[in-house]
Amino acid sequence: MTIKTGYWGLKLGPDHIAIGVSRGVPRWLKAVPPRLPETFPGAWFQTARTEEYRARYAQILGRLDPVDIVARIDQLAQGRIPVLTCYERPNAGQWCHRSFLSCWLCLHLGLVVEEYGLEGQGFAASHPLLPAEYRVPLGSPSPAATVVCTRRGIPLGNPQNDRPDYE
Repeated sequence: MTIKTGYWGLKLGPDHIAIGVSRGVPRWLKAVPPRLPETFPGAWFQTARTEEYRARYAQILGRLDPVDIVARIDQLAQGRIPVLTCYERPNAGQWCHRSFLSCWLCLHLGLVVEEYGLEGQGFAASHPLLPAEYRVPLGSPSPAATVVCTRRGIPLGNPQNDRPDYE
């Protein structure tokens, strides 16, 4: 299954569908798109520093079954290509939790989840919206991005090996 990430301001083709992974949706949307609330970051999303955010989000992902999540994404997509959507734009100097989703889906299911419009510019540990301290340059000698994700401490879905529960 093809899954991509993206931001709310994208103009998607008719064969793609935005699926919200953000806590809110823009007010300018005419209709509320399908959403995946189990992947939303916590209320701390605007105040947590990068490492705290990563650890807390790892706990969220650790409670989920990636096979079930992909089945839910497929159901919400209704035959179209799903784009896991949030607010942060690429090339704006920001990172986004949707890059952690790319890592998680690659690690657990081997999925290549790239940013819409930036295909070929990275996924998983090379996803363009991954925080710089975790990102590995595209083309780095790594046989699998998942190995890099593991070494860099990107959310892997095992909260027992992560920080204490923040909730």
